[in-house]
Amino acid sequence: MSDENDKLLIDIRELSALTGIKVGTLYHWISEMRVPHVRLSQRCVRFSLPAIREWLAGLSQPANEGESTRHALDRSRSPARRVREGR
Repeated sequence: MSDENDKLLIDIRELSALTGIKVGTLYHWISEMRVPHVRLSQRCVRFSLPAIREWLAGLSQPANEGESTRHALDRSRSPARRVREGR
């Protein structure tokens, strides 16, 4: 298992580097059972790459089809800001 892509379990630093999520946030999510993990002992936590990929896929939000980017941006702005911008 010399190739990193062949690893089945990764540690928290590797998951942080892979996802861009801070280590402290990952520890917090572990305590809240928000991220799939494998607890090998009280202090040893690892993450299954297939489970993490599935978890991330489940978090993905589909794009709004048939709606232009401008309309999506307009909807995300406050009504007061839209008035100031003349929209």
